Amino acid sequence: MPASPEARLTVEVVFAWDGRSWAQHVELEAGADVDAALGAAREVRAAIAAHAPQLLQDDAALAVHGRSAGRAQRLREGDRVEIVGPLKVDPKEARRRRAAADD
Repeated sequence: MPASPEARLTVEVVFAWDGRSWAQHVELEAGADVDAALGAAREVRAAIAAHAPQLLQDDAALAVHGRSAGRAQRLREGDRVEIVGPLKVDPKEARRRRAAADD
């Protein structure tokens, strides 16, 4: 018997790389976690495999609505799961450069 609509949730999985972004809405069982969302987001995983395969590793940085998240974090209706790439510039170094440019 299929799950009732109340027992399901829809979340968005997003990935951005080099000025491009991919997003996919996936429907999951209520109580699903970040790992389940990543597994269901085939289009986003294909984009990652093509552009940044290193992010498919288990230690890739993940976030839910911009806050760091682990793969076991439970999701709620409307959550946005983000696959986060490495920083291109250390934030402290970027601030130093901006401060030096202002002098």
